[in-house]
Amino acid sequence: MAELANCRGCGKLFVKTESPYCPTCLKEQEKKFEIVYDYIKVQEHRQATVSQVHEATGVMRI
Repeated sequence: MAELANCRGCGKLFVKTESPYCPTCLKEQEKKFEIVYDYIKVQEHRQATVSQVHEATGVMRI
C-alpha cells in the first residue's frame, strides 16, 4: 500500500510505493548504477575496491 514519506535523497514528500526515493532521485540513482555497472563490467575493473570505483566514476557511496 502506498504511503507518504520523505525522499531519502532530497527530503521531498512523495507517495512511497516500493523505493525510499522520489521518482526524480530514483532516476538519478539508476543513472549512477549504470555508470558504476559500465565501469565494473570491464574485465580489468572487476576487482576494484569501492574507493577505486568512486575515484574512477565519481559516484559516491550512499
